[in-house]
Amino acid sequence: GFILIPQGLPHTFATAGPEPARFLAVHSPAGFEQFSIDVADAERQLGHELEPAELIRIASRQDWQIVGPPLPA
Repeated sequence: GFILIPQGLPHTFATAGPEPARFLAVHSPAGFEQFSIDVADAERQLGHELEPAELIRIASRQDWQIVGPPLPA
């Protein structure tokens, strides 16, 4: 499948079923990769997945806003 999400449009995603998903995301303009790097570094340092408040703090450094709670698992 394919989806195009215009810049600035709030969005989220979830997988259906118990199996992990693999996907390719292309971001333009560039910049999202730094968020991914910062999250991975923080999780490695803390030794656990980040809580929403921690993700919000990292996103704010990129001038991004996380809206709404995480989707149910």
